Amino acid sequence: MGFHEDEALLTYVLALEAADGGSPLADIATDLRGEIAVLTRTWSEQVIAGAATSGVVDAVAPWVSRLPVTYRAGVAPHAPVRDCRELAALAAGDTLLLPHQLYGTTHQLVESQLRPRGVEVVHLDVTDLAAVRRYLDAARAPST
Repeated sequence: MGFHEDEALLTYVLALEAADGGSPLADIATDLRGEIAVLTRTWSEQVIAGAATSGVVDAVAPWVSRLPVTYRAGVAPHAPVRDCRELAALAAGDTLLLPHQLYGTTHQLVESQLRPRGVEVVHLDVTDLAAVRRYLDAARAPST
């Protein structure tokens, strides 16, 4: 039997003493299968499960497969729910302000997923508050 890198073979044996008086073996096996299924979820499955808990699967699901491998490797499964919701809210014509100093996976995500969708990405030196204010003032000024 061949396995993919994200699969594993798990064998378990259940034994009960006749005098146990506990749950029937079938109930224990069902509970155990459920617990094993939760414990062996892939990163993507964990993200979708978190989104389901928050009621935002529709916003999160399309983004999970788009997240770069480096992002998935460096981010715990609970964080992408918020990130995906924010990404899904951005549309063509929107502007995203980001600091010059970005975590590498964030830069990769912005360049591979947002710019192609027509989101303008502006990098600012956020430690220079005067420069940030100038940018915001210029962006708010009416076009002439």
